[in-house]
Amino acid sequence: MANDYNLYGDEPPHQKHSETSHAAARKARHRINKSHQKILGWMSEHPDGGCDERVAAALSMSQNTYRPRRCELFQMGYLIDSGRKERTQSGNEAAVWVRVSSPFPAGAK
Repeated sequence: MANDYNLYGDEPPHQKHSETSHAAARKARHRINKSHQKILGWMSEHPDGGCDERVAAALSMSQNTYRPRRCELFQMGYLIDSGRKERTQSGNEAAVWVRVSSPFPAGAK
């Protein structure tokens, strides 16, 4: 897995009014971080995947941390929507995400 991947082209999303959010965005710009690695590890151990709610809970990760990292992994080609659904605790249906064996090269979307 590459450790220098510029997913956003310029700067990751952040709160424009917040210096700390801006600093965190600059820091995260080019890296596959520990949160990404935790998600990919869980997905490798659970090839049937899981919805955001289930995976975040399994990893003891806040959904506010988990979901953006899952979105980034999807954009990088490491995860895909399986086409299946799971019921969340609230009874809604949610996409089941799975890891792919070989991500597509940067820019090949």
